[in-house]
Amino acid sequence: MKAIKGIGVDIVNNQRMLNIIKAQYAERFLVKVLHPYEIEQFKGKPTIQLQQQFLASRWAVKEALVKASSFKELVFPEVEICRKHDKPNIVLHNKNLEYFKKNFGNDYEIQVSISHEDSYSIGFVILQI
Repeated sequence: MKAIKGIGVDIVNNQRMLNIIKAQYAERFLVKVLHPYEIEQFKGKPTIQLQQQFLASRWAVKEALVKASSFKELVFPEVEICRKHDKPNIVLHNKNLEYFKKNFGNDYEIQVSISHEDSYSIGFVILQI
């Protein structure tokens, strides 16, 4: 049985992300926050409401991961949130992967939950070792 090393949660007002999407710096923000695969997914969303919800949830999960791991230098584009077995899953890349292996061993697990409501998105992360 694995022990809980950390828990993180973050809630985002979806309107904040809508403002970013409509801003002229939106593309720069996407590149600084999302993994390239996530950018493809974001751009494939059929409505701006789904885009804002997608972006808000990804931001919330990545902030929750910072809190769960205490890794304040987390590189957001090197965190990929995808679906595995029909639930959200986190895949770490490059600097983030190196940090987690060094500090939590090769056998760490990250559990993640995402939820949406009209105005808010929430990310919840449990880090187990």
